[in-house]
Amino acid sequence: MYDVGTNRGAGGTGIWDGTRLHVSKNWRTWNVMANGPLRAVFELGYEPWDAGNGVMVT
Repeated sequence: MYDVGTNRGAGGTGIWDGTRLHVSKNWRTWNVMANGPLRAVFELGYEPWDAGNGVMVT
């Protein structure tokens, strides 16, 4: 695993509303489920965020 600091790293989560991309903030929680020689499996948790027009994504 590696730390990308405050940027989005190699990806991110977003909602496209047909006109604009509404992106989440950086992850808040993490859990490494497997960190072996062939693969890494992890999950990230995000705080709820506004996807436009007051629609909250959780």
